[in-house]
Amino acid sequence: MLAMGAALESIFIGAYLGAVKEAASSGNAFVAEAAAQICGIECEHRVLINDIMGIDPPNDRFYEGDLVAASDAVGDTGNRSVVYATAADAVAALLALGIKAS
Repeated sequence: MLAMGAALESIFIGAYLGAVKEAASSGNAFVAEAAAQICGIECEHRVLINDIMGIDPPNDRFYEGDLVAASDAVGDTGNRSVVYATAADAVAALLALGIKAS
């Protein structure tokens, strides 16, 4: 259950990062800011899940996204979230986890 939660949070983070990028590039500061704020909450959720799972440190990212490969340094471990270009890409990632639309 926790592993599924961690996988979901990573997808959510990537979806919101994609929304920030898209909104900023189209000049919509309101949507970019809202998506960034929600992304921060999703990151907090992942830290809580990591803490419950015993991952040390639970906040194991210097930064998020897929621009730079992980260095495996303390505080820079684990897989980063994919930044999804479209909502359809994020939905496809959810479906790949076996989540069914209701």
